[in-house]
Amino acid sequence: MASGRNRVQEISDYIREDKSKVSKYLITLQTMRLVEKKVPCGEGAGSRKGIYKLTDNFFRFWFRYEFTNNAYYEMLGADAASKEIMEGISDYMGGCF
Repeated sequence: MASGRNRVQEISDYIREDKSKVSKYLITLQTMRLVEKKVPCGEGAGSRKGIYKLTDNFFRFWFRYEFTNNAYYEMLGADAASKEIMEGISDYMGGCF
């Protein structure tokens, strides 16, 4: 979700897991209040048009930058890694505000 895959089908394709299993995990994450489902205006809560978003900005940052690029950032070093992250930080911060 942090990288932009926010529909059940997109998530299941990316992690190569069955949609029913992904849905079960998303429900668990919603119960823990780490994920929320956003549904378009006029659609019911059970709509398939809904998208899932991480609610915690720390998790969003961690999974968008650190989790996927940990080894790369270690090779760059702290200064170069922070400069690279700051170049794209406006894309990340848009969702926060």
